[in-house]
Amino acid sequence: MDLTINEEELIGLVQDLVRLPSVNPPGREQLVTRYLTKFLADEGMNYWTVEAAPDRHNVLVLLEGEMRGEGLIFTGHQDVVPVSQDEMQRWSGDPFSGTLVGDYMYGRGSSDMKGGLGAALMAMVTLHRAGIRPKRDILLAATVDEEHYMKGSQACLDDNYIKSARCVVVCEPTEMKLCIASRGRTWGEVIVHGKTAHGSQHGLGVNAIEKMSDLIQAIKAYDFSDQQDNLGGRTFWQPYAISAGVEPAIVPDRCSMFVDARLCLGHYPEEIWAALRRIFAELKAADPQFAAEIKVVEKRAPWETAVNHPLVKLVETASDKHGLKPAHDVFAGTTDGTKFNRIGITPVIFGPGDLSCVHKENERLDVKELITAAKIYMDMMMTYE
Repeated sequence: MDLTINEEELIGLVQDLVRLPSVNPPGREQLVTRYLTKFLADEGMNYWTVEAAPDRHNVLVLLEGEMRGEGLIFTGHQDVVPVSQDEMQRWSGDPFSGTLVGDYMYGRGSSDMKGGLGAALMAMVTLHRAGIRPKRDILLAATVDEEHYMKGSQACLDDNYIKSARCVVVCEPTEMKLCIASRGRTWGEVIVHGKTAHGSQHGLGVNAIEKMSDLIQAIKAYDFSDQQDNLGGRTFWQPYAISAGVEPAIVPDRCSMFVDARLCLGHYPEEIWAALRRIFAELKAADPQFAAEIKVVEKRAPWETAVNHPLVKLVETASDKHGLKPAHDVFAGTTDGTKFNRIGITPVIFGPGDLSCVHKENERLDVKELITAAKIYMDMMMTYE
């Protein structure tokens, strides 16, 4: 019985995944889905797919436990963000090469998060090959659309094995720190309404762009200083993606933009949109022609797992066996863990890679972290109960 992670195979697996440009948008995860399902079929493992959208499927893998239910999920997403033409010029090589340079693997998705996905998969494969049956069910959820609307993890919530699980390890890049909390996020489209007129007629119509400008200034001036957590995080919001007008000679009667808010621990999405509606009311009082509406796209509440939770202790114990004592941290972004947490599955975020180098040129993964992660994940799979 060999329970040694094949390091060369692990590195090669992650390189293969990085070389698949599963960019989202538009949603090309099927490149990874086909690779994973063939790999799993060749290994004779128990897997199935869950459709999240046409041609976009989560891959779920099961190591059946001696005791059923209350299992442990490891999750990683198949999609990566696109590489823009401008960013492409800043890469030192092919963004989808998976090139090894010293201790690092370079490529889009190496840290975010094909490294973590590959480490969890190789840990499961190693146990399967050795005929090891864990104490409880161990699941891998390779999701789609994490980088956009998280349709993948949302679709997983109806799966009976997922619903019966107790805990989830999100294998996002944390530099092997143990994130026991995650800040929240919410965003939506804000639409300001005006009135059309011919552009040659001064003073006619209501210019929605000008009204949006007033709103942007009010958003910029809004004070969130009272919304801070004891770990140094604070709530902030920013406007993105403005569009308006149908023709240059027409006063625009509609201007839209997206507002994205990042939430400190203990601050919830509903409070963001309540604050924006108060701004609407203030602007309306000062300018009766101001009219706006909100279309909320997504609400992702922050979450926090207790330091003495058995899942936290499981990560710490397994890490200690491999010479690692992970510091506790808070994850700045939002992950699929938010979705699983909504149905009562306790999350932590713990994985190889550096969040500061992702979504930009020359993304890279520390190969030593990758190997350590796979070993720790395998130990967790064997000792979880």
